[in-house]
Amino acid sequence: MKKGIKGIIYVMSTSIRGVIKIGTTRIDRFKRRMRELKENGYRNVNGLKFEFAIKVDGYKEKEELLKNILSKNIVNDAELYCLKLSAIVELLSCFNGEEINENGEEKCSSTELFREVKKVKVNKREKNQSNFELPPDGIYYFKIKKKTLNTFVEGILSLKNGKLILKSGSTLAPMNLANNYLSEQIKNKRKEFGDTDKIVELKYDFYCNSLYEAGVLVSGKNINAWKSWKDSEGNFIDKYRKK
Repeated sequence: MKKGIKGIIYVMSTSIRGVIKIGTTRIDRFKRRMRELKENGYRNVNGLKFEFAIKVDGYKEKEELLKNILSKNIVNDAELYCLKLSAIVELLSCFNGEEINENGEEKCSSTELFREVKKVKVNKREKNQSNFELPPDGIYYFKIKKKTLNTFVEGILSLKNGKLILKSGSTLAPMNLANNYLSEQIKNKRKEFGDTDKIVELKYDFYCNSLYEAGVLVSGKNINAWKSWKDSEGNFIDKYRKK
């Protein structure tokens, strides 16, 4: 069977929390591409940082496969994805290839990588928004003023045994469905709750995947969850993070 042209699939974190870039390039262009993205960004997204790369046969075919698998996570039909770093590293480690570092030097084979993938350090930016780290069980609050409407929206979030529940009675801000930096998954969830052009009241308890998702549903925009949700004493939950 024809293996296809050998190339590189790479992953970079961005300045937007929860959003990563996944791209491909020829082996001889890899270092130059990394430098270009670091210096110039990608589609108005800056702060790109190398996280992971793997050299594989048939890299273009594998790129199309990834797009199909991750179609629901694509942001604005670009090489940007609302996805956990650990998830894409685990997926890429299933390909038959060699992990390389930022300079294009081989680190280990995909077999060795698969054994070690559970030990991969999750990038701090993503960890801030994920459920790898959570505050103590309790009730948390997020209140934000929507200036264009001259009113507040407020979310009430219950956390127990790792389960996050956005409580009935929470109010959800309008959400711009054309926002390029919100995943289609979150947009679709917001549409389930009512008119996205108006403030709506949540009529039932809703399980959320992360602090970030709950905050975006309430605010209608990208947020830093750790500096948005507060405990019953008015402290940002950032105080509970491991420093």
